[in-house]
Amino acid sequence: MARARAPGRDRRRRRLRRDLLPRVDLRAGELRLGWDGRGLRAGHDPRPLLAPPERVGRRLLHRRGDAGRDALVVALRRARRRLGDPARHSRLPGGDRRRGPGLAADARAAPGGRRPLRPRERSAGAALTVPRRPGAGRAAGLRRRHLQSGGASIRGASGRRGAVAGSDEEPGAVAAREAGDGTGAAGHPHPLDRIFHPRAIAVVGTPSGDAHGGNFLRSLRATGYDREHALYPVNPRGGVIGGLPAYPSLLDCPGPVDHVISQVPASAVPGLVEQCVEKGVRTLHLFTAGFSETGDPERARAERSAVSRAVSAGIRVIGPNCMGIYVPGERISFTGEPPTEPGNLFLLSQSGVNAADTIFRLGSVGLRFSKVVSYGNGADLTAHDFLDYAASDPQTELVAAYIEGVSDGPAFARALRRCAREKPTVILKGGLTGAGARAANSHTGSLAGSTQVFEALCRQAGALRVESMAELRDVLLTLTTSARRVRGPGVGVLSSGGGFAVLSSDAIARAGLEVPELPQETRRALSQLVPVAGTSVRNPVDASFDGSQGRAEGDPDLLRRAVSEVARASVTDVIFLSTSRVPWLTDSASGAEDERDPYRSARELGEQVAALQRDLEVPLAYIQRERIWGDIGPDLELARTAYSGGVAVYESIERAARSVAQLLAWRARRDGLPDIL
Repeated sequence: MARARAPGRDRRRRRLRRDLLPRVDLRAGELRLGWDGRGLRAGHDPRPLLAPPERVGRRLLHRRGDAGRDALVVALRRARRRLGDPARHSRLPGGDRRRGPGLAADARAAPGGRRPLRPRERSAGAALTVPRRPGAGRAAGLRRRHLQSGGASIRGASGRRGAVAGSDEEPGAVAAREAGDGTGAAGHPHPLDRIFHPRAIAVVGTPSGDAHGGNFLRSLRATGYDREHALYPVNPRGGVIGGLPAYPSLLDCPGPVDHVISQVPASAVPGLVEQCVEKGVRTLHLFTAGFSETGDPERARAERSAVSRAVSAGIRVIGPNCMGIYVPGERISFTGEPPTEPGNLFLLSQSGVNAADTIFRLGSVGLRFSKVVSYGNGADLTAHDFLDYAASDPQTELVAAYIEGVSDGPAFARALRRCAREKPTVILKGGLTGAGARAANSHTGSLAGSTQVFEALCRQAGALRVESMAELRDVLLTLTTSARRVRGPGVGVLSSGGGFAVLSSDAIARAGLEVPELPQETRRALSQLVPVAGTSVRNPVDASFDGSQGRAEGDPDLLRRAVSEVARASVTDVIFLSTSRVPWLTDSASGAEDERDPYRSARELGEQVAALQRDLEVPLAYIQRERIWGDIGPDLELARTAYSGGVAVYESIERAARSVAQLLAWRARRDGLPDIL
């Protein structure tokens, strides 16, 4: 005769099972918690979740009677004792990192000899397991006991968790960093902070045939790094390179070296690593290529071996196959002569060319950077490391990243969530198509991963995802000018020419914004400024009219009055202004007595636009017309002058509308998160 079960036993078993194996699944692009009540669902991968060494799975959960109950309780106790806080499950005992099957698509072996688990293949539509959001689940009693016992998980008033199980940082350090001061316990900086403040740099492999010593030495000298710090060219031939004494090897440099830039061939990297270890180097930047990005298994093993040796000796590695760091405040640069004034934008990029292009394009209009990192293959330091640093960096207020692959899904998710919660974070993911994924693999050895997973992760974290470098630059302009104050979709358009107005309306509508008809009182006020024939005052407003008081776009006062009327309308949330009159092309003929300096004309127009913004309560953006001929210098002068007055200058109406629409969508997705603009 079967023994009768004690009342409530099944309920207790279900509760223990639910607390022990919570999960997050992805369906229809949405992250949500779920449990089907039948144990492990098809497509469920328990590796990134709380999985003690006993492998609590189907066999254990479905074992009947007291044996099954006792085994489950024992496993739960061991999990609590060994793992600490059960809500943190991305690391298991022994430091073996477990990766979710979607975000862990880049499954290269980690430094130190450990190989990450290979993501399990899933059928289309199968649930995708990703790390749970910190604090989710029902194991509150265990968490409470863990906190009372002085565990490493610290939750502040904001609800954020201060440490991750398996982290090398002390609880106090993490808590202080998350408090927003950029330091750890006892005022210690973030572990990566020293990378950006080297006291001496050695460029190893500096070409002797180049009078300037190659790109890196030339850039460091151009920005003036050697005026305040030691800079050592290293070349086996010695001599003088770029005006500085060169040394045959790194060990021959007379003083300590914090940061080494490697320009040597891949075959010489192991020897250089040994010299770095002996010299006491802190950071090794491997500009050197020819490793895992080639697809050659032998070269990939050589990369892992060299990086593992460096990391085991306490040396952090940037790269290989990258341009390294740009730190204006320390006068460190990897290309040309970029601005040396520090700013508030942290840029992270797997591509050195994309990083350099962004520095010069945005720098030319006045945007300044706190730090820029090009990290290439990311064999040691990668995206999640630098996102975590950017979140705590007191000099950084805005973060942007170009990423081709994610090597550690759970770590990336945590870092992105933390960074995006604290600071506006713009993400551009490359390799989202088949062709792009192949290119990413050959560029930096990255496996691109799932588009849907990455999109869902950005949404959950509160990051703003863009689809091109042009969009990234436009959004950064939007976030650093008056356009960041846009709160609604209503666009008031003042332009010259009916055809441009029609196409502008189409572009704005396609972006998801509105071109609302202006109220009757606004149209009545505008009609006092413009003639009836040949002009429109409904929205868009024709700003090229010739009235009794003069030509609007040539008369600052008349244009100001027209813009002010549109801005006062209740339906207007932002104003797009564009004029066809280009003073440096349409004023007096070349050689005439009153010929105007084109740069001065552009500067005056930029000042006029900035003055308009000062008098308005709604944001104003200026739209440049496509240039047909001539020097782009005046256009840059206009953009630079307007930007200094808080006005973004966009290269087309489509790009302006798209950028503002992305900002509004991002605000809507962050409902419930802190307003960080």
